[in-house]
Amino acid sequence: MSSLEVGDDDSHGYFVPMIDMLAGVIFILIIMLAAVSLVSRDDFHKAGEMQGEIKRIQAELDQARQEEKTYIEPRRIARAALRLLLQRLQGELAANGVPSQIFPDSGRLLVTQPGLFDDNGLALSGEGQRVASVLAAALDAELPCLALEPPGAACAAYAHAHLDEATVVVTGAGTAESNGQGAARALAVLSALAADRPALLLQQAIDKHRLLDYRAEAAVPAVAASAVPAARATPRPADGTTIGLAFTMNVPPLPPRKK
Repeated sequence: MSSLEVGDDDSHGYFVPMIDMLAGVIFILIIMLAAVSLVSRDDFHKAGEMQGEIKRIQAELDQARQEEKTYIEPRRIARAALRLLLQRLQGELAANGVPSQIFPDSGRLLVTQPGLFDDNGLALSGEGQRVASVLAAALDAELPCLALEPPGAACAAYAHAHLDEATVVVTGAGTAESNGQGAARALAVLSALAADRPALLLQQAIDKHRLLDYRAEAAVPAVAASAVPAARATPRPADGTTIGLAFTMNVPPLPPRKK
């Protein structure tokens, strides 16, 4: 009786592992047959091509996101900062009785009231001096926020945008004589701004050149009618001159186009 029991134990200990092993082998064979069937299908290679196409599209999306961060986003921030600058300057001028127009698309502010220069046309009149003083105060409050080293928390609304150039522009009537006087008039305005607020000439752009400059123009640049609301449109002064400011924001250059 004891020998029979021993035999049963030995049989059980031998056959059960063999059955498990055979089941495992059959399972592996089934997996291999399924893999062979999958690889032999016509659309298997197409699936591989699709995976490659997905990776290519993902790489292009990653590149597009990087370009947006490098080129597009700084331009969006610069446009918003330029619009804010023009609106603040216009508001300060209006608060002191100086009418002006702003053109955010071209970065322009124009002071359009007549009588800004004396009879000789080369020096500011009394009213011109007042306008220059108001403009100097407004610029002194805003330009540091867009210069090389902005003051900090007080300029948070500009989102770390920077100006590349702020130019005093005096536009003549279009004749050769008035165009020849334009540079002298622009310099007279810049001198008046600097005399009122000397710190304006100390402001620097990113490349460390002087931020505030001057130039003359032959005529007021063409601006779409939609850029100026009817309620704020002001005719050109009778003496044919306009004092303005032209702002250029600092943005990274666009990459060369791929051929």
